[in-house]
Formats: sequence, C-alpha cells, structure tokens
Amino acid sequence: MAFVRYTVIFLLFIFLALHANTRCIYAIEQRVDHSKKQPTQTNAMEFVSAGEGKTLPKDVMRVRFVHMHRSGSFGFDEHASKIHMGIRQNTGIGVFVSEYGISNKLSFQLLTPYVYLNQVSTDQEQFVRSSIINTRYKSELKKTAAKLQKQGICESSEECLTLLSRDFRAPMNMETTLPTGETNLVKQGERFDLSILKTILSAATPPEHGAVGLGDMETGLLYNFVTTDHYSFSTGVGLRIPTGDFNLPETLRPVSGGVYDLGIRFNFDISPFKGLWISFKEQVEQSLSKASWKSPSLLNPESFATPLDETYKQNNSKIYSKEGWNYETLLKAMYGLGALHPNLKAFAIQSSYEYNQSRIIKLENEIHEPITKTHKISYGGSVSGLPYGIPLELEANYSQPIKGEHLKIAANQLDTSLKFYAKF
Repeated sequence: MAFVRYTVIFLLFIFLALHANTRCIYAIEQRVDHSKKQPTQTNAMEFVSAGEGKTLPKDVMRVRFVHMHRSGSFGFDEHASKIHMGIRQNTGIGVFVSEYGISNKLSFQLLTPYVYLNQVSTDQEQFVRSSIINTRYKSELKKTAAKLQKQGICESSEECLTLLSRDFRAPMNMETTLPTGETNLVKQGERFDLSILKTILSAATPPEHGAVGLGDMETGLLYNFVTTDHYSFSTGVGLRIPTGDFNLPETLRPVSGGVYDLGIRFNFDISPFKGLWISFKEQVEQSLSKASWKSPSLLNPESFATPLDETYKQNNSKIYSKEGWNYETLLKAMYGLGALHPNLKAFAIQSSYEYNQSRIIKLENEIHEPITKTHKISYGGSVSGLPYGIPLELEANYSQPIKGEHLKIAANQLDTSLKFYAKF
C-alpha cells in the first residue's frame, strides 16, 4: 500500500504544478499550419478522439500513470483449445510514462513499470489432473522404468512400467538422481509412482507470491511523416532495457524479460468522418542480447538447483535466448462523442482487436518455450478536461483473450490511465 500512497501524493503534486502553469491550457490540442507557420486551434477540441500514431506538439509534455491489473485462470493448448490447469494468476503493475514533443513531428517517450503484485493461487486437485502434469508424469515414469531395468529389478522397460502401474514399492531405500543432479530419496516401502508425482508437483507448483519490483524500462521515438485532419502516418523505434530482476527461479515469475529488445512500429490512422479515428499499428521486436539461465530446483521451486557434481552444475547453467520476431498487430476505433453533441465533447469511446505472436525461447539449442499466439478484443472510454482548459485526462480499457496457442494463462486485463499535460 505504500507504493500506492506515494504514487497518489506524487500525482497530486503534478496536478497542482500543472494547474499553476498557465501556458499548458489548450496547447496540447494545437497543430502547426505549415503554410502560415502559425499554431492554429484544431477541431479535436470538439471531440477528444485521435489516432494511435499521433505525436505531441513541440515543447508539450505528457505524463501518464497507468495501472494494469491482469487476472486469468485458463489458457490455450497447441490446438487452440481452452485448458484449465487449476492455476489463477493476479498481477498488478504501475507504469509511469513521460512523453515530450521535441518538434511537431517528433516525440520522445520513457516508460518505467513497477510490479507490485505477482500472485498465484492453485487448485491442487485440478492441477494434478492437468495435461501438463500428466505429460511430465508419463515421461518421468518411463525414465524410472529404465533405471529399474538397469538395476535388474525387471527384465524390460515395458515390464517395469507394468510393475509401476501396480503400485510397486521400493524394496529398500533407493536414491534416484534427478535431471538437475539433485538426489531424491525413495524410502523402503514407498510407492515409486507417488514419489515421482510428488517430485513433479513440488517442482511445478508455483509459489503463491512471486517476484515484485522494477520491471524493464523502455525508451523510444515516434516520428509523424504526414498528418492532416483526415489521416496520418508515423513510425517509431524503441529499446527495452532489462532493468528488472531476471536472475530468479522461473516459478517465482521474474519481472524482467532478461534481454535487450529493439522494436519498430508503424502507424496509419484515418478519420472517415467527423469524430471517428480508425488506427492500424504493426510492431515488431528483435532481441539484441542473450542472458544466463539457471535450472530451478526440482525439490524446492523457490530456489535454484544445487547439485554437488560439477558436471551437473555446468549443465544447469545455460544460455537463454529469444529467437525470431515478436509481432503485435492492433486495429482500433475511437469515437469522440462531441461529434454527436457539444455537451459530450469531453468524452470518447473506443474498441480494438489485438494479435500478439511471441518468439521462440531457447536454452542453448533446445526449445524451452514455443511460439505463443494471442487474439484479444478490448473496449473502453475516456474523459478529458482539455476542451475546458483542464490539462487532465482519464482513460479506462478492458481487454480479454478470445483465442490463443501455447498459453498457460490467458489473462483478462484492466488498464486505467491518468494523464497530465504541460507546455514549456
């Protein structure tokens, strides 16, 4: 709660400062008439809708505080079928964004996120029955059968599998070496299958409270090549910097992507009639670096594996990389209600469709996570004080996944954004 309290105090300070700044009123909604070289009042004051690729006027600053809450309890498998793993995730992120108009065509942006909530609750019964746990269980069962065959307990792996399916119990205390090099003890009289399942659940069950703290910062530039009252085209470039903590066991859900990412975006906006803006955005990302990844413990999900054997220690440290391109496509419609009546000029509504495709994540040369695909729809609205000379806007947007592939959790997301403007 301290983070929220200090944020409110900070935002109140900004509001008082902006209110005292007499130069900030109306400046944000001005554009330059290049034929006269003089700023003129645009009709955007009549209805506060705009395209996604719009840049800020020269010497105008916008400060945004965005609160993002994500919540989900289902996902999608490789066939785009909905799956329930018995896991519900809640994430809360506060994002501070500052933007500045370097010129009437070029804007600068700096984004700083802070993860303050990273929580997971698990339905153990449903989690045990999930397809992921079942797949891991069958794989480990085959490995155990092969080990029992080598020890001469049964003649073939098939016979050993049959034995395990009949609640086979350890004839003595037996130590098994896990893939991480850690040692798992199966006590005399203990069922092998239950011991295997216990180990898998211990490694796979995510801790209730994950990592919190500063996330990955982003900085970028947006340039508007052409803009009129009816259309605009802009492009931007950005850099994501791994300022968050990535060096954590995966089950703690690190707040960083671990690598430097370079992104390029293209925006085309068109206004077919008064009040309506339709925006198309295409963004692609490529990694510029790699990271070091450590194997999480298969006995304690909140720590790294710590085997005594040096060979396993080396195998447990791998190069983490994101290969290929990350794609983000957005199609958005925003309508200023001032087009219907002057008394509604402070209000706007919006709706959008978004498609995201991730990159393959590899550990050395092996695929660690496949490409994920997400289709989302969203809707929301905003209220602005700009038409009345108040440099303040409030926006809310709710999005939900409608389809996906290879997603363990497909989260709904509620974004609320508070914006302040100033002219320097």
